Amino acid sequence: MTRTNPGIQMIAIRPVQVNRMKRITIRNFLNQTIPLIFRRMNKHLVVVTGPTAIGKTECGIHLARHFQTEIISADSRQIYRETAIGTAVPSREELEQAKHHFIQTIPVEQYYNASLYEFEVLDLLNTLFQKVDLVLMVGGSGLYIDCLLYTSDAADEEDS
Repeated sequence: MTRTNPGIQMIAIRPVQVNRMKRITIRNFLNQTIPLIFRRMNKHLVVVTGPTAIGKTECGIHLARHFQTEIISADSRQIYRETAIGTAVPSREELEQAKHHFIQTIPVEQYYNASLYEFEVLDLLNTLFQKVDLVLMVGGSGLYIDCLLYTSDAADEEDS
């Protein structure tokens, strides 16, 4: 059985709405969009997600600059160093506009999975939340995002 992790809520955001943000009230924004927010003592993880090529990177950079925060990649392919082609890795210019994590950080020969990602992201969030109140997660790998939001009873039983 799968259930939501304690302290984690869903909200909404669509990358295409970035240019229209100034025209929408906060209440309407939260009601009309789909961001995921991880609440933890007034700390927020906003997840910008969606299908390929809809502007997630541009949206994330715009938000990161506005909120003066950092971006955690939620892309299961961009994490590998050797996969620059076919994965829409942010350009050097984009990477310079906002600090990114989990972009081309491990070699393709190294074993890696969503569980390792979850533990590494949670550790990174502990560090980032000491500096900032809001962190962005940008990407389209639903499994990577879900591993932070949901837990299974099997995982709970192993921890017991």
